[in-house]
Amino acid sequence: MTDLTEDIIELQTRIHFQEDTIHKLDEVVIRQGAQLDQIQRKLAELEDRIEQLGYERGAAGGMSPSDEKPPHY
Repeated sequence: MTDLTEDIIELQTRIHFQEDTIHKLDEVVIRQGAQLDQIQRKLAELEDRIEQLGYERGAAGGMSPSDEKPPHY
């Protein structure tokens, strides 16, 4: 083969490898985006639940977590 043909084959091989790598990275980004969305939803649910517990505790006449002193006092 000529040098030009070998160069073209090498470039095509590199392009194929890069396209494959980009495709794999794209799949990772999509999967991580979905995981991040799920984590954000769960965090919002936890924040809502903590807020509800704070109101329930305050309504029951107990101290709210912000009123409690840390254990080292």
